[in-house]
Amino acid sequence: MLGQPEPAIPLKGRGRGTNPSGIAGSSYIPSLDGLRAASILIVLLSHAGASCLIPGGFGVTVFFFLSGFLITTLLTREHDRYGSIALGAFYLRRLVRLGPPLLACLLLAGVAAMLGLAGADLDRSTLVSQILFYYNYHSLLTGSDEWVNGLGILWSLSVEEHFYLIWPALFIAIGRRWIGLRHLIVLLVALLVWRSFRYFVLGSSEWSIYISTDTRFDSLLYGCVLALMHWRGVAGQVFPTGRSALALLRRL
Repeated sequence: MLGQPEPAIPLKGRGRGTNPSGIAGSSYIPSLDGLRAASILIVLLSHAGASCLIPGGFGVTVFFFLSGFLITTLLTREHDRYGSIALGAFYLRRLVRLGPPLLACLLLAGVAAMLGLAGADLDRSTLVSQILFYYNYHSLLTGSDEWVNGLGILWSLSVEEHFYLIWPALFIAIGRRWIGLRHLIVLLVALLVWRSFRYFVLGSSEWSIYISTDTRFDSLLYGCVLALMHWRGVAGQVFPTGRSALALLRRL
């Protein structure tokens, strides 16, 4: 249970092929496809003019949650297979996976802008902030708009990259029992308090809170916590399934 002492999970010495999480070795999780499709549909419908009925921000939050769950699942698999986490290889994989598509997107957007096919405010500092993944804070601090119309959504990529920089180190700390699930729960509460403090005390705008990493970090962290609970076999105790869920409903 979450309130009990958590067993140490050594980062070295685990045998190859050990997989207590019970998740297959592939990085592809078919069960997430439906959630991905639903979140994409939510965002598309919202931007298509149905924002008064369909909250597009909810779709983005689902994406963040899935990212946290997936990246943590991949880390647990690497730990189970090799007994350690290679931080350098992790960051290189993230860069190779996200860098080329981002550069291609920016290049195509720039060409479209120069050909008059897309509205643009060609600003070098904004372009650099999008390439280096600090566009969310750059846009807030400078008041600059999207470099090319349609690229404003890149603030979300900045949030994810900031998360990828921090989370693997936290995962290693969890594995070495320096911190535990209870500490992550405390962090989630602290982030909620910080978001409230920024809004009610500091007077931060809703948009600022919506796109800032320090106030959206928990959207990914919830997915991480769920993946860790599954890895440690705690999820079944907290989220009843099957007959236990039916028995719970009968008691209501």
